Amino acid sequence: CGCICPACGEPLVARQASRTRHFAHKPNGACATARETTLHRLAKQILQDKMWLHLPAVTAEAEGVQRTAQKAQDYSFDSVEAEVWQGDLVPDIVLTKGDRQLFVEIWVTHACGPEKLAKLRAKGISTLEIDLRKTPRFATEAEMADAVLRGAPRTWLINPFLKVAAAKVAAVLAGRDAARAAKLDARARELEVALDRHIAKPFDPGLSASLEGLAVDVDALGYAELIKVAWKGEGAFTVSARHWQAWLFELCILTKPGWRFAGGTSLAGAVAQGRRDGLFASLFAEDIESDVLSRLRAQRPGLKTPRDLISAHLNHFVITGVATTDGKRWT
Repeated sequence: CGCICPACGEPLVARQASRTRHFAHKPNGACATARETTLHRLAKQILQDKMWLHLPAVTAEAEGVQRTAQKAQDYSFDSVEAEVWQGDLVPDIVLTKGDRQLFVEIWVTHACGPEKLAKLRAKGISTLEIDLRKTPRFATEAEMADAVLRGAPRTWLINPFLKVAAAKVAAVLAGRDAARAAKLDARARELEVALDRHIAKPFDPGLSASLEGLAVDVDALGYAELIKVAWKGEGAFTVSARHWQAWLFELCILTKPGWRFAGGTSLAGAVAQGRRDGLFASLFAEDIESDVLSRLRAQRPGLKTPRDLISAHLNHFVITGVATTDGKRWT
């Protein structure tokens, strides 16, 4: 037919496929850029014929918050040029409306690269990238027009309203963070009041009495020094240090009847058992959220939770040579 490839200049042959007529390279011919070049030219031709383009909304999103600075719209223009130098760069397509320009990048095999993107940003002109990678190889004229004008995915690479949308998102996130911080502060104050109320109360008499016999037995075994450690930050338990430390000794080291060796415990296991046995102040009945706990510690420097104190005492058992640990269990 005398036709040549617009990308590489090699001869083409006409073919009749089951769906549509098309041109192809001769057998054993190869052209790596034919599809990309053809789609670029087709996109330009479609835009010249239709003189409009669907522009997506200008939005920003972060942490599940999305805000729009400009709604999606169909944009008509006065002229279209392809691959025309604009200073130090060549946009794929340049659309003009009055004195305003819109650059369009066509993504067929490669997205807009970082070097070109940097030049586009320096230029400051709104730039849209249309993704034609999934356009069918033998798309009809109507399918191709729909893809270019509206149907294919498109993304703003540059648009002054992107900053506006991002600022809207940032404002929402800042407000959300402030509300969360206020809620956390209020919760920390509630816990501080609860802690003061607990410290002012006497120890649980029934629980203390049940553990005193155990403490006496530990003393008799010669381990009295292990259950009278005065840790800073006490106040998290419903019984005295002597009693909860005797309880931990039985849980980790020796257990009745017969004072046989205990099976040991993990930190999480000891904390869970302490909760079940009612050893903790009510405010520590459940784990306190880390952000709340950090605020509570700021209000009450030196505060120790039951987990902190049990962990310290388990390690004290190791230091004094009555227990060993692999970092997960103490026996």
